[in-house]
Amino acid sequence: MSGHRVYTTTPLRARSDVVLEGPQAHYLGHVLRVRPDDQITLFDGSGKEFSSTVTQIGRKRVDLRVQDASTPNTESRLKVTLLQSVLRGERMDFCVQKATELGVFGICPVFTERTVAKIPNNRLAKRIDHWQKIAISACEQSGRVVIPHIAEPQALTDAVSDLSGSGMEVLVLDPWADAKPIHSLAAPESGHVAVCIGPEGGFSQGELDYLRSSGAISVTCGPRVLRSETAGITAVAACQMMWGDW
Repeated sequence: MSGHRVYTTTPLRARSDVVLEGPQAHYLGHVLRVRPDDQITLFDGSGKEFSSTVTQIGRKRVDLRVQDASTPNTESRLKVTLLQSVLRGERMDFCVQKATELGVFGICPVFTERTVAKIPNNRLAKRIDHWQKIAISACEQSGRVVIPHIAEPQALTDAVSDLSGSGMEVLVLDPWADAKPIHSLAAPESGHVAVCIGPEGGFSQGELDYLRSSGAISVTCGPRVLRSETAGITAVAACQMMWGDW
């Protein structure tokens, strides 16, 4: 695998030619300053990556010859869906980036009773696209070949309701309750776990009651109260350590 990895929405196949335009071409030509015969690794989110060679560089395009395909072992056998309460500004960006690096299957931003961050409806699509680009960049950096899906932000109750009947285990990080240490749990039989993380002020009692009545298990990641952006990353890391590919 080359040192430079680039994601493209163009479906890739071995022994073919591909043209990259737009942001990818700008990144290769003006940021990395690649030259003909330079080696680049491409991936399209299908689970494979492709070695490729730069053949030509234009003002707004880069031509490459796609060579062999490979399937790196960078996707976790454990599927983790992170239900993260929407945070303000760079803190949410940080959550998306680090959760992607840790191998999450998907991220579902949720609104809770104490969520401070607000997203106007006319900016919702732009914000989702922003988070998705952060996830793509994190995949390029970390060697992943599958892009985690960023769901449309929704109410916590709606997100949990969507999980009902899915067979996945739902955990809620709850430092105030008589919660179980996360390391004391058995591996989820389905191989899929959802982790619910509250906002800066934590989940309300009503939300905690709803989560528990829906089958969620209250867990703790130690005796200290973590910030929201730390809690999600810590919980995902713990899941990977116990049941994933660490």
